Amino acid sequence: MVSETLQEIVDHFAAAFGIRILFYSPEGEQMAVGLNSPDSPFCSIIQEKVYCREKCMLMDTEMRLKAKKEKRCISYQCHAGLMEAIHPIFINDILAGYVMIGQYRLAEQLCEQVKKDAEKKGTLKELKKAFLQTPLIPLKRLDHILGLLTLIVDYVISKEIVSLQGNVMIGKILARVENQPDKKLGLKDAARFIGKSESWVSHEFKAKLGMTFLEAIIRKKLDLADELLRCRPDLSIEQISEQLGFCDRFYFSRVYKQHRKETPSEYRKKSSLPL
Repeated sequence: MVSETLQEIVDHFAAAFGIRILFYSPEGEQMAVGLNSPDSPFCSIIQEKVYCREKCMLMDTEMRLKAKKEKRCISYQCHAGLMEAIHPIFINDILAGYVMIGQYRLAEQLCEQVKKDAEKKGTLKELKKAFLQTPLIPLKRLDHILGLLTLIVDYVISKEIVSLQGNVMIGKILARVENQPDKKLGLKDAARFIGKSESWVSHEFKAKLGMTFLEAIIRKKLDLADELLRCRPDLSIEQISEQLGFCDRFYFSRVYKQHRKETPSEYRKKSSLPL
């Protein structure tokens, strides 16, 4: 659920920087658009005359999934040469939506490939003019804008401007798993913990997260396992499995490989390699 304050925030941001800003639901539905501005003339030409709208939508979806998986702001260049950034919004480790800024440029000129493609379509002159009308953001200034974007996300979470529409209870359950990962937490225990029925808990996990209660608990524990494997080289696989409440290291390794497609040892080795 979106507070009325959200529209005011995105309007101020759009007016201050001349950058398009949108809030999306976890499913990718637009929740608020700064100044209710449409796509830039450049993007309209790209989508309608040079490439296609579906190509842009596909990239947006891919970047949302990447931001969700990595739980951080992702800044990237689109296929037409403009810059965009997307920041996931997590509340109690549950995805509540995304904020996205875009349709600005760092370069003075169109990239060569886009020039060639536009020339083939007979729209190069028109596209060049629209490109120069697109906001030009200096790289040093962009760092500050992205920093502000993160502060905005923190603000809307802390002020409950974006809420979870009933997922608070799920957040409490997952927070308990994170705080006490070695303690077994079955469906009956979780229902008692939040004062709801077992059927209610099962339904909410499936409806809100798209997975069963057990799948969500395992995913949470494996996320914790990833962190321990990366950050605690002093802990053995057996010690990590104990900390996460698995009966033994062999069962832990089987579950990990089933979901991650690699063993804990393989992940640890890969994550320790220099970048």
